[in-house]
Amino acid sequence: MPKSGRDSQGPPIAAVARDMERTVSVLIADDDAAVREALADLLSEESSITLVELAATADEAIEIAARQRPHVALLDVRMPGGGGPRAAREIAVRSPQTRYLAFSAREDTAAVYEMLELGASGYLVKGAADREIVEAIHRAARSQLSMSADLATACFRELLRDVSERKKTELALLELVRKAGHDREELLVHLVRAQETERLRIASDIHDDSIQAMAAAGLRLQQLRKRLRTAAEVEALDRLEDAFQGAISRLRHLMFNLRPATLDRSGLAAALQAHLEQMQSGTVVVELENHLTAEPPPETRVILYRITIEALANVQKHSGAHLVLVRLENDDQGWRVQIDDDGSGFTPNGNGSAPGHLGLTAMRERAQIAGGWWKLESHPGAGTSVAFWLPAVPNLTLPSQQALPSPA
Repeated sequence: MPKSGRDSQGPPIAAVARDMERTVSVLIADDDAAVREALADLLSEESSITLVELAATADEAIEIAARQRPHVALLDVRMPGGGGPRAAREIAVRSPQTRYLAFSAREDTAAVYEMLELGASGYLVKGAADREIVEAIHRAARSQLSMSADLATACFRELLRDVSERKKTELALLELVRKAGHDREELLVHLVRAQETERLRIASDIHDDSIQAMAAAGLRLQQLRKRLRTAAEVEALDRLEDAFQGAISRLRHLMFNLRPATLDRSGLAAALQAHLEQMQSGTVVVELENHLTAEPPPETRVILYRITIEALANVQKHSGAHLVLVRLENDDQGWRVQIDDDGSGFTPNGNGSAPGHLGLTAMRERAQIAGGWWKLESHPGAGTSVAFWLPAVPNLTLPSQQALPSPA
């Protein structure tokens, strides 16, 4: 047993105690009201932490940080207005002393790299233990890094992967597709078929398993309500039931995105319009200009939809845009889509992408493999424009949406 007062694996115990006793001011920024309130309840019970304010968007987080200058900001990676990355960039300028922790529902190594590159003091996954969250906040205040062992291991494994070998494989695949000539269309339709079949299977599994389990748990909560006696217990159960209903709603939304019935039934423009209506909010106006004179074949329609949805996801996560315009048109014996936004913009690198934005590379490669092209134009403060074109490929019967049960 050491007699020096120092833990054998860490700093002096007295020093740790002094750090934990220091009051740390914290800003919570998350677009999910239930998560915000749960975090607020957790931190309000900590005498060593002072909760400054709550924010639901990147814009709110930036404004609060500039005004309150908290010690630590807990930033949701995917909140509206550009998400954690944009909030981190702006807070670093307006409140340089503020440390920030990334907070996300996914163990996404690409997001980890992006947030760490922006100076984050850690990356927490939603669902982490209460003690882990509190300790990470104190570590951030001391300029120390926090990350789960599993996530850190995944990041190191990815960094150690042989990048040159992967690039050789990608180039070989693209060269094979180019040399295949007319076989490209056959390869493409088989690829689309495999992808959509798997998406359909996952959507069915979500319906048959996850949603049903959540619904059963909700019924149990209703039974529990009959046994409650105090107003505080009823209020706590109300919040828990709201969280359950929110989770079920998100799962249904995920089912739609995996395989939207509208895409098969009503076509590309109708499916995109349904998605844009979900994007519409009090701060974002989205518009669709449909100039198609003919509906794309099923497999081309799917690829057009997937690339457009990926581009719109980037707009939501990174741009902070107030106006988004999507334009569809026939062009050069194919189909052209353009997505413009008035967001913050950025400086693309040589291949038209940006550090940490792996979705841009995926969109370009998907369009090129389909025999088309993809391009991006963006400037800081001047918004972003993404355009791509795909040629027609022979008709193919894709997996039927009828195989997916209607939401319970």
